[in-house]
Amino acid sequence: MKWYAFLVSHYICRMLLPMTSFIVPFLVEEKKFTNKDIFNKITPIFFISSLIASLIGTIIIEMIGNRNTLLIDTGLELLAYIIFVWMDERSFVFGYLVALLRGMSTSLTSVSKGVFLDIKPDETSGSKVIRNYNILKKTIGIVSCLIGQDVYFSCKNHRSNLYFSMAMLILALCFGFLIGNNNINDKKVKSLISEILNGGSFGKLVEIYNKDILFYSLMNIIGNVLYMCLAMYSANIFLERKKTVSEVGMMGKILYKILFPFRAISFSIVKILSFFDGSIFYQRSYEKNALIYGYIDALAKICGVIMSFLMTLIEIKGKYLVVHSLFLIVALIAAIYGLGYTQSLLHSYIIYIIGISLGTYMNIVSGSELAKDKEHLHIFYGTNLFISSVIHISISYITKWRNCSAEDKMFYYFKTCLTCFILNCTIGFLILKK
Repeated sequence: MKWYAFLVSHYICRMLLPMTSFIVPFLVEEKKFTNKDIFNKITPIFFISSLIASLIGTIIIEMIGNRNTLLIDTGLELLAYIIFVWMDERSFVFGYLVALLRGMSTSLTSVSKGVFLDIKPDETSGSKVIRNYNILKKTIGIVSCLIGQDVYFSCKNHRSNLYFSMAMLILALCFGFLIGNNNINDKKVKSLISEILNGGSFGKLVEIYNKDILFYSLMNIIGNVLYMCLAMYSANIFLERKKTVSEVGMMGKILYKILFPFRAISFSIVKILSFFDGSIFYQRSYEKNALIYGYIDALAKICGVIMSFLMTLIEIKGKYLVVHSLFLIVALIAAIYGLGYTQSLLHSYIIYIIGISLGTYMNIVSGSELAKDKEHLHIFYGTNLFISSVIHISISYITKWRNCSAEDKMFYYFKTCLTCFILNCTIGFLILKK
């Protein structure tokens, strides 16, 4: 259908944001924030905002529907990027406001993905729809990261990525409006809060959260927490270890040469933007001491997509999937420990790639299993986001109080998720026994 094409186009534009991988470098290099300013002062606001949005996200969908929630989510992200353009150097007021907007936008994006279930063909399972959505999201993310890194090498500043991302968000809004109110099934969804307020009994909640749902919800929480931990703090860790950047110089140069087809894309983007901003001009050259955030992020997402694609070919079910999932969690927790332990930038890159790959795969596996209960999917995602946000906020303020570095935070995430894993093992054992 034509409106379905508009929906997919909206998501593609919404996800094609090269600036996402470069927000921390942008704040450090162009807005003069320190590394500690970002992860001790600004990042906690992001998680608090995400926590609030996770509580009210499904209620918002109940009130205004999926389509309007998509528009609000996109508008919040666009407003954050507009603030980036105008904010002064080291302006904490605007820094907090951007974190607030992006935290809300991130949560609404996760909660409102259920729109794909509302419009899926009858013969397609909910698990397959969510799996395909996640693979689409990661694939567009790969292209976004590669474009972002090459655009940076082409003009030596982050403004081009910022302007291009804003253009994509404006396009996403346009496609969102074209969908029209009546083209998405905006039937009422239930949130955990609304279930309780409407007299939902404890027995009803126990019925919803059976052993399988509890197991994959915990897996989803661990995957989300550690994935977000890597996504939020990896740039800070890379900056802390920049003194060993010489050991990855060859790796960056090889990737730069292999990905030469992206020169044409970056050249076009920079040339078009130069007509609107005279400070942007094309000056292609590889910067040997640059941290290659975009390339590393893209490699991590590529590995995650490959693992997810293989999962569709070799489908694991039942008790075998439970055991498989437990091994995945162990591997991801070990990666977090390794990222906190090593002092090498090269090793940090490798561990980050492994960690993001495992996190992507875990989220797709757990999301696919939770999507089997389509009626309560919004409850699962909203509740999981809430718990994840509580974990992030707690760790953020504990480490801020103890004046920890970004790498020290990895050990707090390691200990927290290890505790969750023990609980998951207990539930997994009960599933295997039945």
